[in-house]
Amino acid sequence: MLPQDLLIVASKTTTLLCGGFVASLAYRAYLRTGSPALRALAYGLAFVTVGGFVAGALHQFAGVTIETGVAVQSTFTAVGFLVLAYSLYARTPDGEADRSVPDGGVGR
Repeated sequence: MLPQDLLIVASKTTTLLCGGFVASLAYRAYLRTGSPALRALAYGLAFVTVGGFVAGALHQFAGVTIETGVAVQSTFTAVGFLVLAYSLYARTPDGEADRSVPDGGVGR
């Protein structure tokens, strides 16, 4: 394995572990509060995280080029950011903005 391949594998593994941890925290917060915004946040973070893993796996195990891997990762990242943007505008079933966090999320 070339040094740059080792660096790619290490960074993708770190991204998977850290991103998976943060996405799981967001999902646990969703389960605790029932907030649609937190659910969308968890899914968006998961898309961004999984994209890096899928791209790395395709390159390492399926033999696709780096360019194809970057395209796959970029697609997952774009979809993930769209879901994250949606999470900022999520509404509750009654049509009001999600207010599951007291004081609009501003810490005092």
